[in-house]
Amino acid sequence: SYSGKKQKFSGTVKRVVKVNNSEVAFLMNGNENVFYASIKDYPRNMFIQSGDEISFTGYKDGNTVVVVKDISNKSL
Repeated sequence: SYSGKKQKFSGTVKRVVKVNNSEVAFLMNGNENVFYASIKDYPRNMFIQSGDEISFTGYKDGNTVVVVKDISNKSL
């Protein structure tokens, strides 16, 4: 289960870091949040890169957002 408030996000990726074998963390332009996305359950998430236009649903808790399911990526 997730904590925080469920909401939709969209925008441009600024930076991406592979945290471990099960998730990536990323930043988005004009957004202070740190986003975390599963690459274990949704392998395509690992292919996001800086400059990609993406949209997704996530749970926001403070300045952290956990992405639900997969990220929609206009560049792929």
